[in-house]
Amino acid sequence: MGFSRAGKAYTFFIGYLAWILICEIVFYVLNSQKINNLFFSHYYLIGQFLLLGLFFHEILIEKYQKKTALAFLIIIPVVLVIQYIIYPEKYYVFNLFEIFVTSYSIIILALFHLYNILDTKKKYNYISLGLLLYLISSTVIFLSGNLYTVMNRKLHKEIWVFNVVMFIVYQIFILAEYLSSRRKNV
Repeated sequence: MGFSRAGKAYTFFIGYLAWILICEIVFYVLNSQKINNLFFSHYYLIGQFLLLGLFFHEILIEKYQKKTALAFLIIIPVVLVIQYIIYPEKYYVFNLFEIFVTSYSIIILALFHLYNILDTKKKYNYISLGLLLYLISSTVIFLSGNLYTVMNRKLHKEIWVFNVVMFIVYQIFILAEYLSSRRKNV
């Protein structure tokens, strides 16, 4: 599976993987410098939303699904920009609305894709399944993020460890997709 043969969907997904790698490095550097990295979560979420939204727009087959993906890709960023203009203080906290709309719109698109492949070739099924597992769990964690400031420190750490474990599970699903596609191309 390579860029030339795989098409736009593959390119968007590789772009997403590169984006989360860059974000993880930034989060690590900011944390190691004892700088609050919460503000950067907005860039992570919006970048993830845009790249995965473009990915699903490419692989969805039903016209209404493609229109839904396109609507999400246009409306959600516009609404978020307006929200940050009106409420700039949301930049410094977990923005629950941003977390909800960016994550659950991707969950909807992943469910569309899984529905589409029930009776057809199973392309990107591991990615979609892993993404569902990870996004559902991490969204619940992020949606309760503002509570962490009043939580027991030990419980706070355990919740983030669970998020890391779910992220690793997601990476295993991505690896399974890669290995599955390599077997089919051999």
